Amino acid sequence: MGVMRLKSRLKLRRMGAQYMVVDAMPQCDHLSQVFTLNGVAARIWQLAEGREFTAESVAAAIAGEYDIDADTALADVRAQLAEWQQYGLVEA
Repeated sequence: MGVMRLKSRLKLRRMGAQYMVVDAMPQCDHLSQVFTLNGVAARIWQLAEGREFTAESVAAAIAGEYDIDADTALADVRAQLAEWQQYGLVEA
């Protein structure tokens, strides 16, 4: 995984204890796709939002914030980013 960017039309929203990423599709104003995220995934999103990033840069922040080792953080961040790539949420 190299440098990536979240798709700019996607917005992170919090509703109560839940986090959601909303994709307002311009060609279908009455439709939208919603992706739910847990707290850690939402934090990954926040760290990546609005800028270019690497899995390594996000994992370093996650490791520090959640007090986990760097290898575990990197594996978890890579897995999350791979899932987001499958859904078209991340541009490489």
